[in-house]
Amino acid sequence: MAAWLCVIFLVVAFIIISKVIGVIENSTRVFAVSKESMQIMQDHAMDDLVKEKAVQGYAIELFKLFFLITLGSAVALAVPFAVVYGLSVLDIVSLQQVLELSLSWKFLGLILAASVVYFVWKSRKLKSHS
Repeated sequence: MAAWLCVIFLVVAFIIISKVIGVIENSTRVFAVSKESMQIMQDHAMDDLVKEKAVQGYAIELFKLFFLITLGSAVALAVPFAVVYGLSVLDIVSLQQVLELSLSWKFLGLILAASVVYFVWKSRKLKSHS
């Protein structure tokens, strides 16, 4: 039971930390920057030099976002894992059991099912507000 609680904690804490430190926001920004960049590239009215300058700016922004997403994801993984590791050092939970459970088909299936339910609910909620 303690292993289940720890694995659920790992997932929930990862999501919350990712949201708080901007990983999710930065990830959605990548799509916006890519779209803006493609619109510039497809603009036939623009001079090639102007396009190149603009796209270089977008490339720099995408590189910064890559760095922020990578660093943020590492932090969002490390913090909850450190808590679970601390619990294992205190012999409250077995780190081996937590890791095995987090990779089990039972847990992965549960996470997949919960994700599908969440996204179906979210899409219906968005449609009802449209």
